[in-house]
Amino acid sequence: MKNNATTKYRSQKLTTLKLKKASTIRKMEEDGWELTEVVDGKLQTTLHFRKPVKPINMKIAIPAAIATVALLATAGIQSTLEEETDQEASVAASQSQTTTPSHSNTRASTAPDSMAPASTIHSEHSEASASPTPSPTPVGIITSANNPEFELIINENDPCSESIRDFASTYDGETVSFDGSIVNILKLEGYRTVVDVLISPGDFSETSQKGPYFKFEEVQPAVSMHFPADDPAESIYVGQNLHFEAEIESFDQNSCLFYLDPIKTTSR
Repeated sequence: MKNNATTKYRSQKLTTLKLKKASTIRKMEEDGWELTEVVDGKLQTTLHFRKPVKPINMKIAIPAAIATVALLATAGIQSTLEEETDQEASVAASQSQTTTPSHSNTRASTAPDSMAPASTIHSEHSEASASPTPSPTPVGIITSANNPEFELIINENDPCSESIRDFASTYDGETVSFDGSIVNILKLEGYRTVVDVLISPGDFSETSQKGPYFKFEEVQPAVSMHFPADDPAESIYVGQNLHFEAEIESFDQNSCLFYLDPIKTTSR
């Protein structure tokens, strides 16, 4: 019988520099996305994609779920029986030790106070050895000068490269500091002052760009980007060169966006 169900799609919108349009489209299509619309601006291009959502085969999913529940229930019963057997064995061993004191324990109880039993000495040594080990010194602020991996990715030609993904995963939660420029500002519908900010490493250029697509998501520039009191920013604009300190959040392999949480922003 023919399946008349309507295909459902996930949609995604990306904004990128025009010079990166072809590589971004190629990367998305390799990941199974279909390009549906291209909107070219002066410097940036907005790309619209869609991907079909695979329907769940209920004839397979329901029996598989039942089998999984049955397997977990069987495993739980077996685990409970093993725990009860171990508890009975432990009780029996404890009773045996209580009713039949060992020869070594008798000697230890009659030893003079000046001679501590070997078991006591070992216990004290173990307690001293088990003292907490000081935690390692936290990694400082990452810059291109003190971290070769960061130096590598901010000069990377492919914003979707594995080196960028690996760096974001390795240094998740750490702080990076770098010179960069604002290459796109996306106003959010329904908000007057909340925007998404796209940032590129280095000075602004209309013809070339290297490194990741850094993104501050849903920020109020005058507040969330943390300009110092003696260097307030009444507004930000595309092409503005700034210095950023930010916490590493995540890297989205599909959109090739490297998400940061702003800590401090200064003019330069």
